[in-house]
Amino acid sequence: MASTLSDASENEVPLQLAPSGDANSKGVDILVEGSGSTESTVFGNAVMRTRVRNSISVNPPIYVLGDSISHGAFALDLYRNSWVNVFKRMVNLEFGVNSYGFVPMMSLGSGATLSTDIEQLTFTNTAGGSNRWSARSAATGSYVPQGLSWVSTNVGDILRTQVPCFQRRAYIWYIANPGGGSFTVKVNGALQATVNTASATRRLIMVQVVALTADASGDVIIECETTLANSSSPVELCGFSYVANTNTLMVNNFSQSGRRLRWMDEATIQALMQGCAMFVMALGYNDSGDNVADPVYFAEFKQRIDWLIHYANLYDVPMVVPDFVWPFGPSDITRQELQRLANETKGVYIPFPDYFSKLGPTTNEYRVNTLKLFQDGAHPNVAGHKYIAETIAKSVGLSCSSKKEVLDSHDWWYPLKISSSGASSAGRNSDNVSAVRNNGPAFELRLNVDGISGSTPRGIQSAWPTRAGIQQASSTIHQLAIKGDGTSRGTFTIASGGAITANPNVANEISTHSVSISAPTADHGAV
Repeated sequence: MASTLSDASENEVPLQLAPSGDANSKGVDILVEGSGSTESTVFGNAVMRTRVRNSISVNPPIYVLGDSISHGAFALDLYRNSWVNVFKRMVNLEFGVNSYGFVPMMSLGSGATLSTDIEQLTFTNTAGGSNRWSARSAATGSYVPQGLSWVSTNVGDILRTQVPCFQRRAYIWYIANPGGGSFTVKVNGALQATVNTASATRRLIMVQVVALTADASGDVIIECETTLANSSSPVELCGFSYVANTNTLMVNNFSQSGRRLRWMDEATIQALMQGCAMFVMALGYNDSGDNVADPVYFAEFKQRIDWLIHYANLYDVPMVVPDFVWPFGPSDITRQELQRLANETKGVYIPFPDYFSKLGPTTNEYRVNTLKLFQDGAHPNVAGHKYIAETIAKSVGLSCSSKKEVLDSHDWWYPLKISSSGASSAGRNSDNVSAVRNNGPAFELRLNVDGISGSTPRGIQSAWPTRAGIQQASSTIHQLAIKGDGTSRGTFTIASGGAITANPNVANEISTHSVSISAPTADHGAV
């Protein structure tokens, strides 16, 4: 059963809005260069970039801690549009890496508005029954890095993820607990590891690394199945990171809808800070209403800010604080604490609410209908996610701060979905699986397919993978693998919409054909 988590919890706390600014004021064009390392700047922060580069050599991960805004609510396709996924492409380009990192475990919304990241999750069991996994979230997930874990107390429960084979390895994140149970890991049905989660004390951020191999269609299916689990020996899983190589930089998006900073404990904050190259603290919106209304709640929130400051300074972690508390002005107590976090860690504070109006806090209506950067009062739309990613990239001094540039010229190879009878993927890892990507004004296509025997035509795929973002201008024809004497074995025909057919002729005596193709495309129009 596929599981979803509504982003409605983002609006659980009614916020008391301050008077709005002039409806004619424009905030998105008033960014100015900051005067110090704690100010955001559209021209970049060379000090912050240098600090991150130095930290990466020791602690590869970058962590983003956020709620549904950073999870990707209303980004439609999280893979291409959520601000974190756009930002991680910019980070990868800056540092010459291409890992995807941790993916929030839950989908957002439901029905026609359902949006997911790169993976498709299902929760089942060997008996074929209903989902028996239970969620630890909100206050009960205070010790979980991303604020959500899934717990099984039954043998035979399966957490299954399906992804295109675009990365070489997966990190499976779990919590080690006293008396913890065990689970096996299978990749496309083949056993890869057995993991014992028992520990003398609770241990956070434990990972099991497995190699990823594609099935015949170009996908990877990972199954975590409990083999020892009961009420005294639970198995607690947190999710998956997808990485190109171990021990290299990756951006882990530890964000979940409804998340609050108040719900994090000190041990989790310390564990995250102890091993990261940059920390993006994007929480605060969900805490802001209770911070104003409840002094006890605010004291607990402030304590978390103190912990973040202490451990960031202890481990010399570069801190980036995007302020998403849209409804309030600079004097709001939550916003003041976010700015203090950046100031006292010599980090970067990015006051997004102040960019939207010169005259004070904005209303929900103004952000949606005048700025046109929001889907509702709390959540950015696709254009808003683009604006956030590009602004944060500029503020930390990344060389590329253009969504269009990273999608058009620096995206991942996206595997084809080979679904016709007879043909299959001959490449079985992310380096050689049949895949496509944009490369400026052209697309690059890597075909490595089996089952093209004799002179029988074979369909390879019916259309371009939507997430590859390919818009081909015209149909093209390319040769199958050519014989050593130059004789043709037939052709691949590629329709404008991405349908690919292999047309071998009577001279074809092999079944596996590997070719690389580059052809012009129409304007991708990435937004």
